[in-house]
Amino acid sequence: MAVERSARNTGYDEKLEHVLRAGARVIAREGYGQATIRQVAREANMSLAGLYHYFASKEELLFQIQFHTFDAIVEELERKLEGVEEPDERLRVMIENHLEHFLARMNELKVCAHELGSLHGDYYERVGTVRRRYFGITLETVKSIAAAAGGSKIDARLATLYLFGMLNWIYMWYPEEDGVGGGRLADQMLALFLDGYLPRAGGPKRNGG
Repeated sequence: MAVERSARNTGYDEKLEHVLRAGARVIAREGYGQATIRQVAREANMSLAGLYHYFASKEELLFQIQFHTFDAIVEELERKLEGVEEPDERLRVMIENHLEHFLARMNELKVCAHELGSLHGDYYERVGTVRRRYFGITLETVKSIAAAAGGSKIDARLATLYLFGMLNWIYMWYPEEDGVGGGRLADQMLALFLDGYLPRAGGPKRNGG
């Protein structure tokens, strides 16, 4: 009985993932205001009745796309950070995890970047909570790097915002960077974030690939 329940849950999760990916493609292409459930149904090759088995409204679909995306990326990051103590390496893990997650989900990145304000009430708060959790993990890592270096003249919160700005802008240019994988991008972004474009004489120099 447990095996059957597990199989049903696995099948449901796979179908939900399919629906959310289709919804993200439509919303990224059309914008949330112009996107329709009928378009999502066509994109997912499903009936309207079949779609409404997974969500009750377009806003709930948007909520599920955003919450599912951030919940997954935080879970992945926390798992990968287990046993990683060095602050610089923890930041590299965070950057690579973010890049690898979204390089495979560019539509979800666009939706999360542009459509948070389209959520309201409990949907907005729940997505905001998991986003703040993600930001908090990264902020604490940035603070620990500054502390290990004896401090920084840049506010840690602002530095973290700058980092996310750099990471989240990849959907605007990445397809032009043919053949550059997440690992190499992570190395270069870490070097740029920690050392600047031109490190000062005598300062550390990291291998940005």
